[in-house]
Amino acid sequence: MNYVLKFEHASIYVAGRYNKYSRTLSQTPWLIDGKRKTETSVEELIGLPLKEFFQAKEMSFMSSGREDVDVRMLGNGRPFVIELKSPKLVFMASRENMAKLQQKINEDARSQLTVKYLQCVSKEQTKVIKDGEEQKTKVYRALVWTSRPLTQADVGLLNNTKELVLDQDTPIRVLHRRSLSTRQRTVHKLRATPINDKYFFLDCLTQAGTYIKEFVHGDLGRTRPSIGTLLQCEADLAYLDVMMINLDFPPKIEDQSDDAIKKDEDLPTNQ
Repeated sequence: MNYVLKFEHASIYVAGRYNKYSRTLSQTPWLIDGKRKTETSVEELIGLPLKEFFQAKEMSFMSSGREDVDVRMLGNGRPFVIELKSPKLVFMASRENMAKLQQKINEDARSQLTVKYLQCVSKEQTKVIKDGEEQKTKVYRALVWTSRPLTQADVGLLNNTKELVLDQDTPIRVLHRRSLSTRQRTVHKLRATPINDKYFFLDCLTQAGTYIKEFVHGDLGRTRPSIGTLLQCEADLAYLDVMMINLDFPPKIEDQSDDAIKKDEDLPTNQ
């Protein structure tokens, strides 16, 4: 009888936060019928340099939620973890090497994204991302169009809206990959800033998992209420940005700049 012994090193977990500035960059490889729809992805831009550096056999990408391909991730960035499976170089995760890898990722991404706070974490620490799925809150900024001029009364109505509970049926745009269900999500605060008669910025502090696009246009009545029903007019979304994800992960690195984080008073907060 023959025996085969196989030895593999335990996985290495690399965490950080990323900002995405492109509206044509998917979070993970986007394939339809085996054909790529985007040239690259957030996962590949961050993960492949790490996989190559640690000489890992495989990698697995996890993040605190995901943004659509046409949505930017701004503000304090989105927490992520990359699991590097069966790495050969296991003693190379020094702070200096992580800083060099971070710089390489940012340079190679060519302004499509940036990463910060890149560091190795334990498997136990990565549970924060999973555990925070329901508890965390997010801040979004949408550019909204309305079919009639926005009045001061409309602005007051939106700005005074708090703890609004939505009933959201699975959006039409994701029905092909998600089962039909109705979920309740809470919009904690809204802030409307008019630009002209037909356009305004809408800042939303929401429970994680809220479909913001559908909250704006209503999704043919599948999200109740919506901005359109609140204002009693048609409303649609020109573009959407994620401005903040309120999840304390991973630990900040003191000597790294945090200038991209929105700290002023023009975004809703948990207070």
